[in-house]
Parts: sequence; structure tokens; C-alpha cells
Amino acid sequence: GDASSRACFVLVANAATGKTVLMSQMVMHLLTDETRGAVPVLIKVQQLQRRLLSDEDRPTFAGAWNWVDAFLQCEYGAESELYRALRQAMMARRTILLLDGIDEGGEAREAVEKHIVRVLAPQGHIMLVTSRPAGLRGYLFEENFHRLQLCPLTEAQQDMVIRQRLVAPQCEDLVQYVRANAPMDAESGLRVTGNPLMLSMYISLFKSRKGGAMPTTTAELYAMASKAMLDRVDRKERGAAAAESSALSLERLLQSIFFEAHVAKQRIIDEEQLLSAALGMHDPKRLAAIREETSALPFFEGDAANGHVVDVISDDEQALPYKGRRGVMGLIGHGAEFKVAFPDGTQTGYLKAHQVHSSGLNQTGYEQHVASTKLLRLSVLRAACDALPQDQSDALSSLQTRVAQDRLPLLSLVQAAPLQVQSSHLSFQEFYAARAICSGMALSGPPPWQWEAWWANALRLGREMGGTFGRGLIRAAGVTGDSLDLSKRLGGDRVTACQAVATILADSTSLT
Repeated sequence: GDASSRACFVLVANAATGKTVLMSQMVMHLLTDETRGAVPVLIKVQQLQRRLLSDEDRPTFAGAWNWVDAFLQCEYGAESELYRALRQAMMARRTILLLDGIDEGGEAREAVEKHIVRVLAPQGHIMLVTSRPAGLRGYLFEENFHRLQLCPLTEAQQDMVIRQRLVAPQCEDLVQYVRANAPMDAESGLRVTGNPLMLSMYISLFKSRKGGAMPTTTAELYAMASKAMLDRVDRKERGAAAAESSALSLERLLQSIFFEAHVAKQRIIDEEQLLSAALGMHDPKRLAAIREETSALPFFEGDAANGHVVDVISDDEQALPYKGRRGVMGLIGHGAEFKVAFPDGTQTGYLKAHQVHSSGLNQTGYEQHVASTKLLRLSVLRAACDALPQDQSDALSSLQTRVAQDRLPLLSLVQAAPLQVQSSHLSFQEFYAARAICSGMALSGPPPWQWEAWWANALRLGREMGGTFGRGLIRAAGVTGDSLDLSKRLGGDRVTACQAVATILADSTSLT
């Protein structure tokens, strides 16, 4: 073939439209196609991020010829036959790299995007990359990538799926009901059942409710479907008498867990987030105090220097948009000024020493400090959770046991030891994060007017929940009084941040 033509593709589609299923189908087709000899390498970006940010694996990524090679080393071992075979196939350019979910890259998203377009594509690898459109920096992919769009299910395809799942006359009843009553998506103007996950949940609800009320919005669909799944499992395990109260406390705990994970920009949920969620429900002030004690930079009296990890602390005009953010200090230039670079690739304008607080640590020293404080924080959280009320302690214990055995809806087991789980689909995590904001939970991360595209779908679902979400955003951000000064404070993804501000203003009767 013509090696000068582009052989890289970026597939863009909204949440839960089938991107991951398509990737799995690609693997199956490639494995059964003996004529091409191509080797599929499927990597979920959320797992790549976990390895990339791991202290244990960071040296491997630093020394590898690309991050796919580093990931495979970490997964299978540098001396394993499988890794060596995959590496050889990559070096011969016989692999097809399937990178699923750039939007799930969390803190490493921008770094992963840059590596894909600046390292993997120029190396000549054939790639298919998937992402939601929100926050995707399309200009990066223009040179070496063809852009594809995954379309919603047509009406005929929806009818076919319904008829495969239901028997007559139920299937005909639901076909007519969907055409007349299924909720409309506010952005596309199409029925939400064009989304495969939404259609599947709609069918399941229709079967279980047997003529009962059906959801009128996407947020209601998530609420009804998730409650039905939890109730069904609890009835099997506890019996109908205890199921209702048990499912309620379990759902509240799941909501808190998903909120903690989303604020941390994580798909992979570990013990720290489980314990933080449980403690936050019982004693949010204690949780905030633990975080403050264990996340502050170490005390340092010396002068800030190039390479130090610093916090921007000033309200001065140049520093205000970055106040509260942590990054690495650059070279000190003329007038003793310097810039601070942040993990997402952005940087400040020129600042001076009084506008930052230095840790006195370079990146390596800071990472060691973070690792040690994480262990300390986990120990303190365990002790605090030992004093939880009995019902919350029972809910936490039940959740840990059931998820370790992979028998809890909405959570999937990633590994048993140390325990790591994730939401069965990111959109469930986003739904519960939005609902947690409605309930009054406080943000420990950036305020809504500095949100990244990571929050875009949670924000969309929250707006469907009505005025309680906008008022919840105000409480979550700690806003008091009747005014909010956002001068030079907007940050993150501009579209997402502006939508958050618009939601706050639309749902507030007193804020100016």
C-alpha cells in the first residue's frame, strides 16, 4: 500500500453510544482475519493513565520508545514471551493500536493526546482512537488522523433491537411507546433511545414496570434503571423485607463513592476513595480536615527555585486565575520572574516568588512525598471509619465484600488486592456525581467555573435535574453571600466552565 497515506483514525461519539463495543468487535474481526496478519492491541486509556501516574511504573514509561510499549511491559512483564511478541509486532508495524476512551484519561488526558499525535502517529503505527467530543482538541489530530463520527441508532435499528429483546405483543407496544414518548436529547434533538445503552435500559424498565410510569428525561432513566438493578440484587440476597432500606443506604454510599471518584478525575476507584465516601457522608468536616492535613506542601523556608513544585497562592492580577493550583516552577529570568507549568499542559504568565509557596522539592522528591502522605491519609481514614455509625459501617462492609466478589451492580471489579473497582459505565459515575451535587456535597477540587471537559456529561445530566442542581453547584463551591466575582477566575475547558456558570445563574434568584 501507499505508506504516505494516513492510517490513523479518531472515532468521536457521545457517552454510551457503543465506542467500546465497537473496539471489541474490531478485535474479534482482526483475530479471525487470517489474510492480513494484523495484531490488535486494545488499551483502555483509563488503565494507561493509572500506569502512567503510578510511582512504580513511571521509570518504565520514561525509558520506553513509546507509552504503548511501556504499558505492555508493565502489564505482562518485560521478560514475558507475550510482551516480546507484541513488541516485535509493533516494531514491524504489524499491530493495530486500539486506544479506547481518551476522554477517560483524567489528569493525564492532555499528555496522552500529545503522545498519540506527536509520538505514536509519526512512528507509523496504524491506530484507531476513540473519544467523546467534549474537550477533544481536534486540531491536534488534523495532520495524521481521519475523523469518524459514530451515529445514533436509526429508528429501524431501534425497532430491531426491541423485537430481539421482547416477544409480541410487548415488543410492538414498546416500539410504539418509544416513537411517541421516549425522551428527547436536548443537544441532538433526537430520541435518547438512539443511544444503545439508553435503549437497553429503556427496554429493561419497560419489562420490569409492566405498565408503570416511564422516565421522561435521561437523568430519570439513569435513576430508575440504577435503582431497579440495586433492588433486584438486594431482594435476591436479603429478601423483600430488608431490601428497600438496604438498597437505599447502599445507593447513598455508591453516590458518595462516585462523587469522590469524579472529583478526583478517576475511573479507577481505590480504598481511599471508598473510605473517603463513607466518612464524607457521616462527618464531612473531619474528611476535609484529613485532606487538608495530608495534602499540603511540606514546610519550606528557603527560596523557590527552578524545578520546585509550588502552589500559586496570590490574589494578584497575574496569579489570580491560577490560585490554588499546583505546578512546577520554571527558569527564573529577567526581573526574578518565572512561569509555573501545570500537569494539564497549561502555564501561568510571569510570576514572582511572593506569589507562590514552594515545597523545596523537585518532581521526583514531590512524588515520593505524595506517596508517603497517601499512605498516611489511608491509615487515618481507616481509623476514622472504624468509628462510623453501625448502619453506615454495615453498608461499607457489605459493599467491600460484594464488590470484591464482583456481585454488585454499577461497580465492576478491576483487581481484588489491593481492591480497585470502577463504575460499570462512566455515565453512571457522572449521573451520581451530579445527584451528589444536588444533595449538597462539597467539592474538594476546582470550582465549577474551572471545570475541565471531564465534567461535561455530569453537567448535562445535572441540568436535567432542575433547579436543585444549580443551587447545589453554589453550595458545592462554597459560595456565600449574594454575589460571585468571576473576574479572571474562569479556567478549565471554556465551554464546560461557561455552561456551569450559566447553570448557576439560571437557577439562582439572588446571585449576581
